[in-house]
Amino acid sequence: MTYVVRPRYTITMAYESGFDRVPDNSVILIEEAPGVVKEIFTQKMAFDRAKEGKKVVYLTTRMKEDVISQMALFRITIPENFRIIDHFRTAGDLSNIDHGDFCVIDAFSTLCTRSDIAELELIMDWFLVESRKGSVFLLLSDSGVFNSREENLLRAMADGIIQFMSNPEGDKIKRAISIPKMKGTIPPDRMLPITINDEGILIDTRERHG
Repeated sequence: MTYVVRPRYTITMAYESGFDRVPDNSVILIEEAPGVVKEIFTQKMAFDRAKEGKKVVYLTTRMKEDVISQMALFRITIPENFRIIDHFRTAGDLSNIDHGDFCVIDAFSTLCTRSDIAELELIMDWFLVESRKGSVFLLLSDSGVFNSREENLLRAMADGIIQFMSNPEGDKIKRAISIPKMKGTIPPDRMLPITINDEGILIDTRERHG
């Protein structure tokens, strides 16, 4: 058996599936069993958009200091046009927030845990309407917080879905990314293995042959 080894890329750079960044004017659902990979991913992506001059709003149910500390661990600085709104608790207040050009909701599942399916549909519809005016929304969701019907509604209404998966193998944890759908792109036909270090999230693009 031989290996074809390609360079490793950060998650926000192009890889063989053709997906290099979330599309403009979109609502993207980012799912993971309770963990931090989705947060690292969105923080880096939000930082990249801020460097492009976009107005970024990072809305979080956590404390601002905790978000900044996590970003610093992966060498992500906070530009002037990167605003963190912390300790956000009321889903009904979303429409009153200046969400800027690129908005992260961390975590959408925590924020909407008391919302029924009708409320979730209204919230998602608001996101979709606002996104078509020129904004991007990344909705972080912990798997299992919503019931299956609610999760399926979110997946059906979102423009794209990014799923991070972790599986124990012996004394190691194997991680992968799956993109079931993404607006404007053909989804990859396989899960892509990833690793995490202080440089961020890296995709293992090795391919086996033979």
